[in-house]
Amino acid sequence: RKIRFDFFDAATQLFIESFTKQYYNWCEENKLIMTGHFMAEDNLAYQLQWIGAAMPHYEYMHWPGIDKLGRHTDQLVTVKQVTSVVDQLNKERAVCEVFGCIGQQSSFYHRKWIADWQAALGISFVNHHLSLYSMRGERKRDYPANFYYQQPWWDKEREFGDYIGRLSYAVSQGRRQLDILVLHPISSVWSEYSPLHKLNNLAVENGVYDKPFTDLSKALIANKLDFHYGDEIIMQKHAKVEDGKLVIGQHSYSTVVVPPSLTLRKSTLKLLKDFAQVSGANRLIFMRPLPERIDGEKVHVDLPAGIQIANTIDDIITILDGYYPERIRITDRLTGGNAYRIICHQRSSDEGTWLFFTNTDEKREINASISLQAQAPTNPVILDLNSGQVYSLPAAFNSDRIEFEVKFYPAGSLLIMLPKTQMDAKPAPSYLDSGIQFGTGHTTLRLIDKWNSSLMDKNVMPINDVTLYLYGTMVAQDTPVTKVLHQWFYKAPEGTPFKAEYTFEVINVPKGEIFAAIEVAENLDRITCNGAEVKPLKVRGELGAFDPEKSWKDINFTKVPLNGLLKKGINKLMLEGRKSNNITGPGTHSGVENFNEHTPTEVETIYIVGDFTVQDEDKIKFAINGVIGTPDHRDLTTSGYPFYAGKAEFNSYIEISDDLANSSGRFYLKLNDVNAACIELYINGEYCGVKYWQPYVYDVTKHLKAGRNEIKLVASTTLFNLMGPNRIVGITEALYVGPHTFLDFNNFTERYALLPFGIGSASLITV
Repeated sequence: RKIRFDFFDAATQLFIESFTKQYYNWCEENKLIMTGHFMAEDNLAYQLQWIGAAMPHYEYMHWPGIDKLGRHTDQLVTVKQVTSVVDQLNKERAVCEVFGCIGQQSSFYHRKWIADWQAALGISFVNHHLSLYSMRGERKRDYPANFYYQQPWWDKEREFGDYIGRLSYAVSQGRRQLDILVLHPISSVWSEYSPLHKLNNLAVENGVYDKPFTDLSKALIANKLDFHYGDEIIMQKHAKVEDGKLVIGQHSYSTVVVPPSLTLRKSTLKLLKDFAQVSGANRLIFMRPLPERIDGEKVHVDLPAGIQIANTIDDIITILDGYYPERIRITDRLTGGNAYRIICHQRSSDEGTWLFFTNTDEKREINASISLQAQAPTNPVILDLNSGQVYSLPAAFNSDRIEFEVKFYPAGSLLIMLPKTQMDAKPAPSYLDSGIQFGTGHTTLRLIDKWNSSLMDKNVMPINDVTLYLYGTMVAQDTPVTKVLHQWFYKAPEGTPFKAEYTFEVINVPKGEIFAAIEVAENLDRITCNGAEVKPLKVRGELGAFDPEKSWKDINFTKVPLNGLLKKGINKLMLEGRKSNNITGPGTHSGVENFNEHTPTEVETIYIVGDFTVQDEDKIKFAINGVIGTPDHRDLTTSGYPFYAGKAEFNSYIEISDDLANSSGRFYLKLNDVNAACIELYINGEYCGVKYWQPYVYDVTKHLKAGRNEIKLVASTTLFNLMGPNRIVGITEALYVGPHTFLDFNNFTERYALLPFGIGSASLITV
């Protein structure tokens, strides 16, 4: 164990000196900001294999950063590692590359949920993964979602970006307010780790150290006992005991918690002894097993007399509960207990105290009572993250506490301030677009449940199976495109002649314009539809910006007109060309030697686009039907538009009496049963705003008039139904989506997973 400790200690510090510090110094000399993230910052055993220890590297980054992957909020340690160093060493921002692997079905709501959670933990700069100039070929499977012009909702990204900007600003102001330090146990895992332990899933590294450390961290946050991690390498340079507290950089702590540990550094033990001497050993809490080594060496570890020793995490929470009785309390009014899923972030600046609360439960609303200590003789205010407005917080003063009740919708969030000087503030509305409601209940005045639905874009049917010929020999027949690509096409030598045959059924021939969107069709040698040659709207090698006259959805999805060529029954598209492609495997590629002369070809999904509906047989077999009916506003997916990727209009009206129009109350339109990425509201032609998540409530007071009022909703889909992966069992619940997800043929199913798209009803309400 001593050898392991010394090895990883030396390797970590050599990595820092040889790479991180030199890179940082070069950026410093050239007036650049060093940021980014290291590989594998997540759990303890993982980071030691890649970077030794994550936290010491962050000292030598101007904006330390991490990577957050997947549609979940289960990387607390990753976030807390970087934000602890940012706070302690007074870095300007904590960066997170985020939203990779969350899937194309994720748009605004899931991003808000994740961004709020990580902001509550201290992330103050959001770096989106990723924006694709083109989704051609394998690129569309590069850890989706893609956040760019191909998305139907892209024109509404700005408002969401403003939300993220205000949130990031708020959690970067002043200093984090917390008083607990949790010692980081990476050196204990160094001392235990062996690659051979992978045979038993790193039982000691993960079971004895990592899991209790992670569970302790989660329990502290859930119980509103905010904390920093203390890294022992950083503490060697930046820690001291001063004024009865343990200080690291600009932060001080009156309580120190040591999770299960095998070893401590000699310098750390001295700090803890000094701290216990001046603060009282009872403010030093150890959880079993206790350290039995110093710098990895087996010795008698002389811990201070009188320290608190806990057997369980609950023991630690009980001890801390006695030390911090005045902390923020959030009660779930339904259970009467702590609202564990609501977490908070507190900061102090020259302007006052900033408090950010977020509901980390993305599926359940929580009616909460919040009690916090008053810190100024001023009234608390709401800083609305969506509008930028300042509102009075509907709260009561009870002795030295501020108390208020609030409903958090799933993933709802609230930013308030206790200002040092009184701020001008408007009365708070009943609903905030960040997912908040003040007060209980509402009165429904009208219910609108009949809507005329219409598409704002053309419908589409993808052809996801292909028959492939290489050198004139059939190698795959009616096989999923993703299997064909990786088993045959990508592996074929450059220049290999190929033919790709796609078939699709037409029940009734559509009228009007119809075309196939074929990736880089201009670089193929020949394209035929039912034997007739057809021409793409671009010429070989044509580049340039996205032109919707020539391309559909993406710069490389080239339009190929099919007008007059379709027939009832089975139709056939044949592509002929030579393989020219630099993809080498799932999510991997080689360099292109002569880029200026590179004219890539693909054997990809083909999209048939036009004015038609798609007939669906049990989500397995699909056919084009030129007879168009009125789609069901409740779900366009099941009424002829299973793969639609665009916007839709929903039109209705509401009659308003003279008495109602002239009344002094406020009126809201509340949308019910919404299945859309975002939804815009227009009343009598006036834009009333866009909503991305619950409660989908619009203040329509100034937009209504006596008599008939025209209501129009504009809803956007995502790319999931169109691009999937939607033939993988359980895909809608998958937490990670990457290139290999599309190739998971052990879980392949013929039945498509298709998400609903529509609007149920709208209620005109007053509160």
